[in-house]
Amino acid sequence: MPMSISIVYSRALAGINSPLVTVEVHISRGLPGLSIVGLPEMAVKESKDRVRSAILINHLDYPLGKIIVNLAPADLPKEGGRYDLAIALGIISANNQLDTALLRNFEFSAEISLTGELRPVRGILPVASACRSAGRKLIVATSNANEASLVKGLEVLPAGSLFLAGAHPLIADGILRGGSASYSRKTRSTSSPTLKCNHQSGARVRIRPCASISGRRQRSSGSPGRQLTSSSPQRGQLPGPAWATKHRRHRYTRSCIIAFHSPAIKSL
Repeated sequence: MPMSISIVYSRALAGINSPLVTVEVHISRGLPGLSIVGLPEMAVKESKDRVRSAILINHLDYPLGKIIVNLAPADLPKEGGRYDLAIALGIISANNQLDTALLRNFEFSAEISLTGELRPVRGILPVASACRSAGRKLIVATSNANEASLVKGLEVLPAGSLFLAGAHPLIADGILRGGSASYSRKTRSTSSPTLKCNHQSGARVRIRPCASISGRRQRSSGSPGRQLTSSSPQRGQLPGPAWATKHRRHRYTRSCIIAFHSPAIKSL
């Protein structure tokens, strides 16, 4: 496993101020594990379990190595789950599933659930104001988009899941093309944008079947460049990827063979 590092931006909350927090993720050889440094409190340390489950449930690769997450500056106390999304995207980026350069113009502030759903955080207004001063775009949970859009001159990108949060930088870079990504307080769209690959050679993200909040699945079919469609499992089909269904079939066949050759069956 080659050593890799990624940098993602987030914001802390200190009264009415919102200082910048740089989330640095480094993956190296060693015993598998995740360590968070940079004066985190208990809620921040517990994010490693939420992030790991969200990445695996969304069918993304979780690195089998030593992961160190540094929340800089080290002398600033970090509290809450507002760094979950930045940590998750940092791990995905450091694992070469998303280009790190695409994340430099964005800031992320959202708590993440075990299924990858994004949850709102408190104090999003000072975060949005500081993000506008830094000249970056802000990606937040859908429930925080209305409050963040009160800051004029800031482009707010709402996302309901980890998969859609990682798709926003790709849409901005032109690798993916979709519907209106920015949030407008006049027109609130609850539907997910339809993603379309423009040039597959420049994409460094693996788009895999993803279980979203509504229970539907994102899957790609056909030649490169065609639209990604959203579909639900049909009646009579087992949910999950194809390898899971094949594994269940082989396991069932193997159990039948073992039962047939058992002494209890032969004695009949």
